[in-house]
Amino acid sequence: MLVSILVVIALSIKALSVSAQSVYPHLNNDAGQEKNTLKLNFSAAANYSAQHKGLGVVVAINGEIVFEEYHKSYTADFCSYIHSGTKGFWGPVTALMIQEGLLQGYDQKVSDILTEWKNIPVKQNITIRQLMELSSGLVNNLQKIEGHNPEEPDLYTYAAHNASFATKPGERFQYGPVNFYVMGAVMNRVLANAGSAYTNPLEYLEAKLFLPLGIQYEKWVFDKAGNPHLPNGACLTPRNWIKWGQFVLQKGEWEGKQLIRRDLMEALFVPSCANLGYGLFMWLNTRDGFGIVQEMRAPSGSAAGFMYYDGYPDIIGILGAGPNRMYMIPSLNMVIVRQTPQIEISRKRFIDHEFLKQLFN
Repeated sequence: MLVSILVVIALSIKALSVSAQSVYPHLNNDAGQEKNTLKLNFSAAANYSAQHKGLGVVVAINGEIVFEEYHKSYTADFCSYIHSGTKGFWGPVTALMIQEGLLQGYDQKVSDILTEWKNIPVKQNITIRQLMELSSGLVNNLQKIEGHNPEEPDLYTYAAHNASFATKPGERFQYGPVNFYVMGAVMNRVLANAGSAYTNPLEYLEAKLFLPLGIQYEKWVFDKAGNPHLPNGACLTPRNWIKWGQFVLQKGEWEGKQLIRRDLMEALFVPSCANLGYGLFMWLNTRDGFGIVQEMRAPSGSAAGFMYYDGYPDIIGILGAGPNRMYMIPSLNMVIVRQTPQIEISRKRFIDHEFLKQLFN
């Protein structure tokens, strides 16, 4: 009943600021916040989103939507591309493939699957973990593989067989799409080797996870060879996307059933050596971590990482251009989704810290 009341209030008035500690007394102090002082100003966060061409903001606590606001003429039924937010699907998919025996583990060599790599120096020792940490050392040739209409017609083949090296594996974090397309080639191969009915990673994701979670997407981008884009290309509504965030927050559990082993999911949230702000295909708000480039950091001496400087180092992020954003905060059992229908081109750009500061102020 209390959650229902909150939903009505959140949708009917814009100037909403509730005390999360009093309304949700179970919320703990793990993230370094002082007890009884946490204020959630949904309206301020939504206004900030609207000022930066957002279509809407949705917030769930304990699996229940407590705030939902859409801007201008947008509604809950509006689908938008989440761009690199698409990257957030593939960590749990990899975990599930390990659980089902399609992959041996995060530290398995890619050359065990792409056997043509076995006699290629450097490539022969790259692991699944290094792909997922974006530390494989492979070059992100953006002209050939970036975006919805890249130059290369077969992105999986190009990434697996034509990408050159910038650094040694495990040496440096390099954000970009190449590791995801190599993972696409890996997933295609293990599905084919197993005689699976699923011909590509998207079919596997749909059947194994989207269906039991009740997630529907409106569109997905494919390359000219028919491969679904893994680092970008998903188009879905905020209500559908937030279900995925809740599933990730619950570490693979859904409606009382553990769809993916908890330990395999928890491994996704361990900071990598190459970048403390990144785990396995997941962004992290770990102190001293950074974003897509090393300059994208919290100020020196901050309590947490680049997404929100002032606290909640446990934030897990799924971040896409637009900017499209999903933040999962385990210590608050909270998922926040912010979507936008277009890439923001403005001198006054959307900043994660500023958006979350509005919410927590």
